[in-house]
Amino acid sequence: MENSMLPLISKRLKELRSGNNLTYDQVASILKIHRETVRRYEKNPAIMSIDIFIKMLDIYGYKTNIFFNEIYGNLPLN
Repeated sequence: MENSMLPLISKRLKELRSGNNLTYDQVASILKIHRETVRRYEKNPAIMSIDIFIKMLDIYGYKTNIFFNEIYGNLPLN
């Protein structure tokens, strides 16, 4: 991931979690990881595996292309 985009990705992940009224504990339980790991992923998404990233977006009801279209703009939405 491009470093200049990391703060935007980080912010959007947190917004999606809180917008779905989910806590770190709830997301961690679904992903079967520690709550502190979820917090670290939100803070620094570059350390997250793509598998976990996709699973997080799935929990939040989001598709990757829509997520990145919001971040980067003008991506195909198919």
